[in-house]
Amino acid sequence: MEKEEYIQKESFFKIRSYTSCFKKGFELYIRNFKLLFKLLWLPILFSALIQTAFVYFMQTIPQTSIPENLPFLLTIGGILLVLWLLINCFKFGTLFSIFNKYKEDGVLPTTLFKTLKNNIFHYSCRTLKFDLWVILYLIIAFAMFGFIFFAIKQGLGVRSTGIMGYLIFLFTGLLIMLFHLVVFNIPMIYVGMRYMMGNEGFLKSFIKSYKIAFRHWGAIFALSLITSIVTVGIVLLLNMPEYILLIVRRLSTASIEFGDTAGLPQGFVIFSLIVIFLCSFLQVYVGLFYYFPMLFQYASIESDVLERQEQDKLNAKEDYDTMTSLASKKKYEEENFIYRS
Repeated sequence: MEKEEYIQKESFFKIRSYTSCFKKGFELYIRNFKLLFKLLWLPILFSALIQTAFVYFMQTIPQTSIPENLPFLLTIGGILLVLWLLINCFKFGTLFSIFNKYKEDGVLPTTLFKTLKNNIFHYSCRTLKFDLWVILYLIIAFAMFGFIFFAIKQGLGVRSTGIMGYLIFLFTGLLIMLFHLVVFNIPMIYVGMRYMMGNEGFLKSFIKSYKIAFRHWGAIFALSLITSIVTVGIVLLLNMPEYILLIVRRLSTASIEFGDTAGLPQGFVIFSLIVIFLCSFLQVYVGLFYYFPMLFQYASIESDVLERQEQDKLNAKEDYDTMTSLASKKKYEEENFIYRS
């Protein structure tokens, strides 16, 4: 067992292809499926509860009453958003406590809250700081989107009305989304992972790792795409019962609005809440798989950076030795010339 742990620890920081990172992340997740459930069930439970509350809240609001109840809806939405943010911090704080323990020991911890409660609080705070930085960026990005859109619209004047205005809005949106994907979204996968796996401040970590992330942009994009397709596909399958119930509820509501007296059977609301909660629980648990391949890609990029630094030091030493040798040779020739003369 000790030998196996040592091998795992030694092989964590290793340069891997994106397919190898996906394979290692998948193996770690599947091999420790029950253990991860034992370690993460509490934050997943809270996340599922808040998702269930949000889905139920959105489904019970009549579309016609939204304008007159807008202040109330904004208040409830704000409360749910704050709760979601805090629970999200707790969830990722727990997950990255597990990841950092794996990085140090080479194996996942068997117990969590008794031994790593301080780590969970620490990484939950780091997750909150990271989320606040992301929110600040999104505010700036939406402001830029609005500024560019209205600048183009004002430049075109009358020609920006009707279908032209819609095309301008669509073009501007696609442009901002492409910019967001290339410049922010893909590099931030590694930047966020490096920030959460270390102890540096966000700005310091961002400055150090953003350029590195751009150098590995293709590998990060490929792994993120493959992992997202697999994760989203499984989540969609798991959420099929929830989608069916929501469609039934929506059709029933629409039929009543058109004068049909038939409604939903008694106990349907409780049954649907249970199904939505179970689907949300599985969705959150399966969604965490996305970060396991990213963990190994973080280790791979860190290994590549370390190897480049060692190579640079070796090259610098060779250059220094060469220059020292040339200087010694020149000095010897000068002294020998003086001696002969």
